[in-house]
Amino acid sequence: MTRRDRSSISTSESTLASTGIPEAQAVAGRVPELSTSRFRQLAAALVLAQAIVVAVAIDRGWFYNDDFALLMNASHTGLDWTYLKTPINDHLLPGLRLEFWLLRHTAPLNFPLTIGVRVLCQAAGTVLLLRLLSTLVGRRRRVLLACALYALCPLVLTNTLWVTVAFSLLPAQAFVLGALNAHVRYTVTRNPRWAAVSGLCLLAGALFWEKVAVSAVLLPILSLAYLHDGTVRRRIAATLRRWVGWLLTAAPIAAFTGYFIAAGYGGATKPVGVSDLAGVLWMQWSRVVSPSLLGGPWSWFNDPHVFLGYADTTRFGLILTQLGFVAMAVAGVRLVGWKSLVAWTIPAAPLILGTTLVAVGRYAFFGQLIATTLRYGADLAVPLFIGLTLAVTPTTAAAIERRVLGEPVLDTAVPDSDAAIRRSRARLPRGVRRAAVLATAAAAVLWLVGSLNSVARFDRHWGANPSKAYVSALTSNIADAGPSLNLYDSTVPPSVLPFFFGPRWHMSDFLPLTGRVPTLDAPVTEPVLANDEGALVPAVLIPAVTKEPPAGGLCAYLVQGVGTFWIRLPKAAPEGDGFLRLDYLQQRPSTADVSIVDTRGVVRGPIPSGHVTFGYQLSHVTLRLPLTSVAAVIVRTGAPETHLCIGRLTVGAPFPAGSAK
Repeated sequence: MTRRDRSSISTSESTLASTGIPEAQAVAGRVPELSTSRFRQLAAALVLAQAIVVAVAIDRGWFYNDDFALLMNASHTGLDWTYLKTPINDHLLPGLRLEFWLLRHTAPLNFPLTIGVRVLCQAAGTVLLLRLLSTLVGRRRRVLLACALYALCPLVLTNTLWVTVAFSLLPAQAFVLGALNAHVRYTVTRNPRWAAVSGLCLLAGALFWEKVAVSAVLLPILSLAYLHDGTVRRRIAATLRRWVGWLLTAAPIAAFTGYFIAAGYGGATKPVGVSDLAGVLWMQWSRVVSPSLLGGPWSWFNDPHVFLGYADTTRFGLILTQLGFVAMAVAGVRLVGWKSLVAWTIPAAPLILGTTLVAVGRYAFFGQLIATTLRYGADLAVPLFIGLTLAVTPTTAAAIERRVLGEPVLDTAVPDSDAAIRRSRARLPRGVRRAAVLATAAAAVLWLVGSLNSVARFDRHWGANPSKAYVSALTSNIADAGPSLNLYDSTVPPSVLPFFFGPRWHMSDFLPLTGRVPTLDAPVTEPVLANDEGALVPAVLIPAVTKEPPAGGLCAYLVQGVGTFWIRLPKAAPEGDGFLRLDYLQQRPSTADVSIVDTRGVVRGPIPSGHVTFGYQLSHVTLRLPLTSVAAVIVRTGAPETHLCIGRLTVGAPFPAGSAK
């Protein structure tokens, strides 16, 4: 450490020495903080309490749409960059894809495992926040209170419930806090390794949630406002003297951002009007961010077909949260002075910048819904409670420096307002002080009850997700049906995997996750259908188009000898997720390659393969088709002895024809 960096500490020590204060009295002049052991005990209790609440809340739900889609995406691929960089919607999230690849290839539907991972990730974030705040303002009760508000607020807890969202946001949050802690240490010690750690943490976080790039704005705010003392010019100069560290910190996240833009992630940007953007910012502030300070949001908009809650509010709740924020801002000014208002730029900057970026990419499609979708505001929880803590707690760069170096912080290292507050508090009558403590305790209880009630209401709707009941019923029914079961390779019901994610996920994709994979679309027997409740029911193929034999004929088409045979349908079957059924008659077994032609003339093959064995004299085959229209069927044969009478061609979709077996 340079001589200039330690000047504030040496000045404080020389001031004490010049007054002749004995060492014991100097110790008494330290800023009142909890002892290290006491602080750690209370912090551990807080982390444990949060872990219990998180585990209980998560246990009510199960896997849901994106979870299944990401697991199925990982089923038939190696762990390489081609897979990791594949967009999720239009996001670049290699870290999230890595997590789901590991889950898919170890324990694909092991929900308790995901609970443990989420609890540990959230605990890591809470511990890192405790460490950061205790470094910035000391081991104070206010730090524990702010971290308790963070740990148990709905904005944090609800985002642990959905596996996909939690696997993305929780590691990202922990890496952002790691970057902030490393940045504080670099600023004090000027050791470039800490700057590099900060940059790598930002990069690692962005691999799980690209909005981490927005969180990088917190570093210069902390530096200019809290990690350097003096005039604005001196603060800027001290920041610029550390340009090497800033380069080490910025390079990794800048490289990620450059790759993100150059590779075309993020989708097409759409212009957003100023009034629309202002409406989104206000809605996110009033329904998500400011209620989080008071244990909200307390109201949720619930779609009966989507098991996520969207933040809502009442007029009373809106007024209450804004008055609550004003009260906190006023209290901060009284406790810290006008500098308290600077602390609110810590949540304000990522709120404005991050919400603007999301609006540019999403507002045209989702409108103001982006403001009330909690995962888009989850990254604001950390800066919100950092800002709250700094708004109500005085600190200086000199005090932060001594904490990083493990040295005691003296009264001379903190603002006069803090000492004045302690002196004025000591002059208050005991009854007034007791009433203030009771009022604070009552407010804390009300906050906790409101927060946990809000999470419980969100969790109740989330727990109505039918996926677990569906998978349990389906796997049980498949096991009971035995090896003779023949099942249509139909789509997974929209109650489990909504068609918003594409009507492309079928039983052949889904059932391997469960470990139960029966025969699909087998010949000879009639396939049964898995309905929306996981029951197995008889099915009938409802035709979109059928080619029948001519009047008095036996074959709709005769495939004979070697060749390529085009069978044109009476009319084109419209685009859909359907099946082709071929009823046939022959003297001896034969094979052929079957494909279809859509209305644009594109030849497509059935799924999983168009190579078909016609193994019986009188039977049928059922082939799943890709999502396309069908104008003709092509049959290619290679054996001269082929003599295949196709009695009927049907293109259609299966529907239940009876009750469950």
